[in-house]
Amino acid sequence: MKDIFESSPDVLIAEAKGSFNKLFRTSDYQKIIADDDQLKKLIDLLNVKSHCAYLDLATGTGYVGFALAERYPECLVVGLDIANEVINENLTQVKERDLSNIEFRIYDGITFPDFETNFDGVICRYALHHFPKVHETLDDISRVLKENGRVTISDAVRNEGDNDNFINKFQGLKKDGHVKMYTENELIALFREHDFTEIESFYSKITFSRELDARYESLLKSTSPAIKEKYCLLVADNKVKLTFDILNAAFVKKP
Repeated sequence: MKDIFESSPDVLIAEAKGSFNKLFRTSDYQKIIADDDQLKKLIDLLNVKSHCAYLDLATGTGYVGFALAERYPECLVVGLDIANEVINENLTQVKERDLSNIEFRIYDGITFPDFETNFDGVICRYALHHFPKVHETLDDISRVLKENGRVTISDAVRNEGDNDNFINKFQGLKKDGHVKMYTENELIALFREHDFTEIESFYSKITFSRELDARYESLLKSTSPAIKEKYCLLVADNKVKLTFDILNAAFVKKP
C-alpha cells in the first residue's frame, strides 16, 4: 500500500476539492457532521466578543459560519474553503437568509488570501487533517489573527495506542485529500510550535462508515483486534464503521 504521505500537496488539494464539491452536498454527509450541541460548545470556546471579526477556516457548507453569524449578528464572519462550487452555493444562501454580516471566499488550500481586516478569532472544524502544508497554515492563522486572538479547532484525533498508524492508512484510502490525523499530544505540540498556548478543551465523537472493498478488507486483515477496538470498528452489511474521538480545543496567540 502506498504511503499517503507520499502524495504531493497539489494532488491532495485536487482530491479534496473534487471530493468535497460532491460530498458536502449530500444529505447523508450533512447528517453525519451535524451536531448542534457540539457546535454550540465549540463556538463558546471561541469566546466571541461584540463587533469583532472571525474566520471560519475550511467552512464547507457554512455549518459553523452561518451559526456564528446568526448567533452574533453584530460580528463579521468570513468563511474560507477550497470547494468553489459549495462556496458559490453558500453565497446564494447568504442572500436567501438576508444576512449582511457573513461572506465566503475561495482559496487554494495553502496560502490565505489578503483580508481587509485581521481577525479576533479563527475557528476550524473537521479539517485540520486535510491541510497539506499545516505549518504554513498555522503561520497564516497567526498572521491574520490579532494579538491575543483565539483559535478554536475541532478535529478527529488518532488514538495514542494506534502504533500502526491504522487510522491514517484507513482514511487515506478514500482519496479525499486526507493528510494526517494527529494524536492529541501531537496536535497540541503543533500549535505550541507556532506560539499558541492551549486554554481549554472538551471531547466529542463522530461515526463514519465506508463501503467495504478489497482495499479495506486487506487493511483490516493486517490490523490487530486491539487497534480495531480503539475505534469501535464494526463490519456489517458490506460496510465498515468507525467511531473517532474529536478534540475540541481553544488556543490563544502569544503576544
